[in-house]
Amino acid sequence: MKLKKEHKQKIKESVHQFWEGKRIGMKCGVCRVYEPPSGTKGWVGGMHHRCYAKKKYNPELFKRIKKECYQRKKRELRSQLINGMGGKCSCCGEKEPVFLCLDHVKGGGRKDYKKRGHLVIYRRVIKEKFPKDKYRLLCWNCNPAFWILGLCPHQKYGKV
Repeated sequence: MKLKKEHKQKIKESVHQFWEGKRIGMKCGVCRVYEPPSGTKGWVGGMHHRCYAKKKYNPELFKRIKKECYQRKKRELRSQLINGMGGKCSCCGEKEPVFLCLDHVKGGGRKDYKKRGHLVIYRRVIKEKFPKDKYRLLCWNCNPAFWILGLCPHQKYGKV
């Protein structure tokens, strides 16, 4: 029994939608699109042919696109992190997202950022459901004050 061309196309689309929903298969390292596990046809070095062509024939454009993708993802994760952690400084109550940063309660934040990077730390905090015993949101005034003085000028006695 032979299938018509339209039926074949519908089957192909439904299979693709199924695999897209399952998130199984290959994921392009550039555009992050999942493909069904149908072999390596159309793939070079973990990338779609079109993404590989951008990298090979126009490296400046490829670098710019990659940087924009990284910055967009960082902004999205940062806003998700700020909203999940309460959206304000845990010391003075500053609510402007530009002034807020993630603080490691027990220290070691600089080493952590150098070793893993912002995105990995943001994903870990979100995955761990925003643990208040490990991390807190502080503004850019309170964070160095805790680091240098051991307490914030907004508080007269003790630590937070």
